Amino acid sequence: MANAWMTHLANYWNNNKHTGMSYKQAMQNAKKTYTSSPSTLSSDPKKKSRPVRKSKSKQSKQTKEKKTKNTKKTKRSPNAWMKHLTSYWSKNKGKVSYKQAMINAKKTYKK
Repeated sequence: MANAWMTHLANYWNNNKHTGMSYKQAMQNAKKTYTSSPSTLSSDPKKKSRPVRKSKSKQSKQTKEKKTKNTKKTKRSPNAWMKHLTSYWSKNKGKVSYKQAMINAKKTYKK
């Protein structure tokens, strides 16, 4: 069984297409004359409709704004590997590239 809107649109189009009306115009005009009956809105009168949910994106934006206003960012101290790498590279800065310093520092690094 087709839904009520499609049935109404098909009837409206069949009755008015000989006048040179486009399908788009038929849809726009059929919209003005269409009324939904209570039986098409809910097939079971005892059945309750679901509540409308709020968009999560709006909620997350609001919570992000609150978090950024209330929290202060603290700078983390560099980890042991970064300390070792920067000290190795600063000692050999003119001799090797940073990439090569990473490779060589890996050999001398102890956890």
